[in-house]
Amino acid sequence: MRVVVLVVAALLLAGCGSTRPEALVDHTQGLVRPGSIHVESSADHDRAERVVHTAQELYTFWDTGRTR
Repeated sequence: MRVVVLVVAALLLAGCGSTRPEALVDHTQGLVRPGSIHVESSADHDRAERVVHTAQELYTFWDTGRTR
């Protein structure tokens, strides 16, 4: 299942402008990995990483019924 995770700029604090979307993905085995991520260029990296991780956990549960 390919998942699109959208990180909305309005939900993120201004901060580091060098956030690379692929660097935000948690590659822990068992977590669904998004097919694409869209991040505001001024997004705070740490907050964006937490948002993407939370989305991965939610989509993993939705897809598998497992919390891990």
